[in-house]
Amino acid sequence: MHEILNKKHYRRAFYVIFAVLVILILILRYSVLPLFDQNLQAAIVPTIASFADKILTSLVVTVAVGSFIFWLTPDIMSRSQMEVIEPRSISDLLEQAMKRTDVWWLKGGCGRYFRSMTLPEIAKAARGSSSTREINVLILDPRNEKLCAAYATYRGSLRSAKGEKSWTVSRVRNELYATLICIQIATYEEPLLRINLGLINVFSSFRFDLSSEYVIVTKEDKYAPAMRCDKETFFYKSYLDEMVIAHKQSSKLPNVEKVPSRNELDQNLTKELLVQMGLGTTIEDSDITEVLSLVKKLENPYA
Repeated sequence: MHEILNKKHYRRAFYVIFAVLVILILILRYSVLPLFDQNLQAAIVPTIASFADKILTSLVVTVAVGSFIFWLTPDIMSRSQMEVIEPRSISDLLEQAMKRTDVWWLKGGCGRYFRSMTLPEIAKAARGSSSTREINVLILDPRNEKLCAAYATYRGSLRSAKGEKSWTVSRVRNELYATLICIQIATYEEPLLRINLGLINVFSSFRFDLSSEYVIVTKEDKYAPAMRCDKETFFYKSYLDEMVIAHKQSSKLPNVEKVPSRNELDQNLTKELLVQMGLGTTIEDSDITEVLSLVKKLENPYA
């Protein structure tokens, strides 16, 4: 019951079906059946009294059983709960967390959803409340060619890759370049954001988005379910520890003193910015064009 009511996609349908069933049963019991047997005619007062007796009995039994289960459940079980989230609910949960969180941790691949949705939304929330936000980002290191090749092979083998542009080493790098440039722009233009970036040299099939309230663990497939762990649970703390340790072992990029705005970016400024970050020494002009397009066209990759 909790799982159904906790998901808004099912909640309305559940109550509608429940109401329809109750109405049909009442019609059957008090309008249809008495036509066949006069003994089934119901008097109002005895019916209400009988209904009240049954409700009282049900309440006492429910509370007794619930209390019994509560006292028998080990404390570790209540602190280690994980909830499976259906695919349609993932975006809503992430968007709610972005608006309310004080801190955000991302550990993922190319950071496409992060640069298009998460970063702008958290920046907007910070400006709206005039309060700071901490953002910690862990994505793949585009300087590691073997890593980019392995990730391209992995992404190309997924169901979500069907019907979209092929995943190649060049595409992985360009996606990463675009994310890194968006981070640099936000760092320079959004003083309320404290962004800490780390580049990792291993990839996972999971993406971790951790907010002040819960962590969402997703797969690189918009049709796959996710896992949710709320704050104060064992797994929330474990995932946080995992990302803190990974961040300490990650590579860092040199600081860039001045970053052009997204509207000012052109071919030359994009390449110059990548060079300042120690990334664009050998990048082709065609790749610069693609990176610039990705930076300027922020769209939800899972929409």
